[in-house]
Amino acid sequence: MKKRNTDHYQMNKDHWDELAPVHRESYGVEDIINGADTLDSIQNRELGPLKGLKVLHLQCHIGTDSISLARRGADVTGVDISQESIKVAGEITQACGLKIDYLVSNIYDLGEKLKGKYDLVYTTQGVLPWLGDLTKWAELIKSFLNTEGRLYLMETHPLANIFQADINSGFTPEMNYFSNGTPKIWPAGDPDYSHPTYKVRSPSCEWQWTLDDIFNSVIASGMRIGFFHEYPFTFYKLFDGMEKRGEYYYIKGQSDGVMPLMFTLGCSHS
Repeated sequence: MKKRNTDHYQMNKDHWDELAPVHRESYGVEDIINGADTLDSIQNRELGPLKGLKVLHLQCHIGTDSISLARRGADVTGVDISQESIKVAGEITQACGLKIDYLVSNIYDLGEKLKGKYDLVYTTQGVLPWLGDLTKWAELIKSFLNTEGRLYLMETHPLANIFQADINSGFTPEMNYFSNGTPKIWPAGDPDYSHPTYKVRSPSCEWQWTLDDIFNSVIASGMRIGFFHEYPFTFYKLFDGMEKRGEYYYIKGQSDGVMPLMFTLGCSHS
């Protein structure tokens, strides 16, 4: 495994430590405490019944999806690199009257901190760009799955990530689809994706991964791909030129979509 640049992960840890209390305000937490659900219809269909399952939620942030999983009867463990995110997650979970185990850890150090096997590893919606080594990521996931266990991933489609944020004037690529393994540094000062009036004070870095990278990391780990689905919409306002219809955001004026914006991936232990 190539040596990890810990400075990149420290940068992102600081970034999410800053945003945790911001998202405590912007994620509709009071609605969640009062029973609102954060899992969409696609996840409900593809995940199936969760009652009684041991679930490992990677990159859980402030725990809103962890709570929805627990309300379905799952025994949930949530993991995040950000101490502040886990703190907020614990506060919200307590307010919901639920029991969820939370752990602060860089994913790549998780094998040293957590033992046991799980029926489901769940990781969704803005997770892969924060990871610098997908091969190690997939190996780690498999190590936590029992022999009947499975991985569920929902993520922005990597093709969509290469375009500029405002597509009203057309699709103009501003990033290379293919990754050289070097993360892109995003400077401070941009509005937060969830709280548009908040200007983020800390920089962050993200890695661009192709479908090739994702599939081959899973295959190399020994996991078996059960399904892969692409969708012409996404779970947040990825581009300025998007409109919300029902649960999802579509490119404005496109009823059927012109390109994949989101995908889901389901894998089994072997």
